Amino acid sequence: QRYETQQMHQDGTLIDVEITAFAVTDGTGNPSGATTITRDITKRMRAERALSDSDERYREILDSTPDGVWRLDAEGRTDYVNPRMASMLRYSPEEMIGRQLVDFMDPEQFEIARQEMARVRGSGWFAIVENRFLRKDGTECWVRVSHTALTDHQGEHTGDLAIMSDITASKAQAVE
Repeated sequence: QRYETQQMHQDGTLIDVEITAFAVTDGTGNPSGATTITRDITKRMRAERALSDSDERYREILDSTPDGVWRLDAEGRTDYVNPRMASMLRYSPEEMIGRQLVDFMDPEQFEIARQEMARVRGSGWFAIVENRFLRKDGTECWVRVSHTALTDHQGEHTGDLAIMSDITASKAQAVE
């Protein structure tokens, strides 16, 4: 049996330990005692807590930014949207996960976006463009998109990341 706990070190500090316990049996198979192995896992636990804290800070930043954040995987499926992005299009983040970009645009705008994304992937740079999306209720949502392609260490395309600002109101004023 294995479990993690904290124990008091000789110097009085608490340390994180992993304890593995083994039953000891006599020659007839009856339990006659136990043996334990105790391993100090304090460094690992500190690293795990630091990673968790870091994840929380990044999530807090992404969840509270006034801009939409949208990430697509290599196949073009949504694998992350922050609450602001979902709100702009009047969806919940859960409703957007797993869906393609085309699900949120009319075909003409999607073709424009697709070509721009391909251009950015080929250049290794980023682009700032304006696109028209369709909200859940069918109304238009104009956004200024800052888009970059994502790659792994070998330079293989792994997805796309976009930061989006809602410019629908300024587009409507320009028409008036």
